[in-house]
Amino acid sequence: MDIVLGTLQKLAKDGNRPHYAEDMKLLLDLLAIIGMNKEAFLGCINTSLPAREAGVLPSLVRRLFIHMAPELQEARVELEALVNKLFNLMIGICVEAPVDLINKMIADIIDQSKPYSLVGFAMRLIKGEERVEKAAGRLINSICWIAQQAAEGRSLAQMQLFARGPDGETPRIDVILEAVMDLLLPFLGPELRRPIYSVLEVLTDLYELSTDPAPNNFIKRAPFIAQGIATALCIPQHQVSGIFALAKGDWEKAVDLCKPFCDLDPQVLHEMMRFLPTIQKNCKSGVDLVKNIKEQVEEDYIKSRVKQISGNVVERKGTALDLFDLVDLDRNGTISLEEFRMCTLRLGFHLGEHRVLEVFSRCKKNVGSINRTDKGQELNAEEFQEALDYLQKKVAHITLSMIGNSLGYLMCKLVYLCFTLFLCCVFIFLAMNAFLSGGVFSAVVNSGLTISMGLSMAWKDAKDKSGGDDQRKMGALVEEIQDMVMNDQ
Repeated sequence: MDIVLGTLQKLAKDGNRPHYAEDMKLLLDLLAIIGMNKEAFLGCINTSLPAREAGVLPSLVRRLFIHMAPELQEARVELEALVNKLFNLMIGICVEAPVDLINKMIADIIDQSKPYSLVGFAMRLIKGEERVEKAAGRLINSICWIAQQAAEGRSLAQMQLFARGPDGETPRIDVILEAVMDLLLPFLGPELRRPIYSVLEVLTDLYELSTDPAPNNFIKRAPFIAQGIATALCIPQHQVSGIFALAKGDWEKAVDLCKPFCDLDPQVLHEMMRFLPTIQKNCKSGVDLVKNIKEQVEEDYIKSRVKQISGNVVERKGTALDLFDLVDLDRNGTISLEEFRMCTLRLGFHLGEHRVLEVFSRCKKNVGSINRTDKGQELNAEEFQEALDYLQKKVAHITLSMIGNSLGYLMCKLVYLCFTLFLCCVFIFLAMNAFLSGGVFSAVVNSGLTISMGLSMAWKDAKDKSGGDDQRKMGALVEEIQDMVMNDQ
């Protein structure tokens, strides 16, 4: 087929028929495309030829522009050269030409310093409106930069399109989006474009921050995020910057934000920040912090209170309130059933369940309603004092009953002893008179005193011998009374 078409082309030229010769050349180019491979492409491409003739499809490109309007004939040469370059690049990519050759072809297309540059041609087409020119310039420069990076073998992730420049320049992706919006939405005024651009920049910075949430990256991007949010919301920048300053602990920059609410003293807050590392080592959240501080305060109070109670015990000045503070384990100002039962066990009392409930009901009933706790099964300090008094009275009453005594009997015995003491005083007075005056009466009195002294000494010896047995019997009786009182027998 190549031989036939080549022969026909030669005959057309010899017969002075250039039109048919061009048709044969076009068919040969189409056949070349069908069988094109890497080796054939490298054999056909010749960069030393003019731009409009170098490549594998010069005839096809010329045929595309043969019917151009007369007023565009001046641009025909440049257009043929640009389209020819683009066709060559597309075919080179399809046949996987060497990377160096592809990079050279791309640079030849976009480099404005070279003849027939696509960038220069595009800039001339949009020349006229300054805003469109600037947008197109930014878009073309960004695309050229991306093409250059791709030619060097970098992927999109390696290009870091979302990253700002070394001096905080706008990310490439934002430049491209802003340029596209300026070109496609020319009716948007600056009062609408600026907030939209700010939102795009904020989203870009947040995306970069999510990929690298390091503190240094946050510090680097925080000013741009604050500026973008302030511009998008049309609010003073210090309001947004103050929030970031509070997050970073920069109290000086947060003063303007906090002025409407409180008087912020940066020096005091810096002093407080000195203790945060120590606190953060001991707690993981605000709840832990409050809990640790509360426990520390309670621990200090308990230590001081125990020391005070110990001093009162040594001086024999202990009170029921001291005992109440020792029993109140959870420091809630009241004593529960379990705490009261534990207290009685430590005091040597083994109260039964019924006896404990009796004490609680009696104390809750007797204490006035002003200082009563709202918890039905707990005792406050006043009720605890009433409970101890009730137990003492109960033990005393049952003890007297068990030994055969009562309060009336003890009162009668007290009167009897007082009368006996009075008689002893009278006797002593009479004895003194007897010693002072001589006679039969004094002799009788002296003899009676001697006999009484001897009898009293003998009675004392007998009492000392039986004192041990009586003490053991009394101890057993006390234990029996205690069990009866505590267990409600």
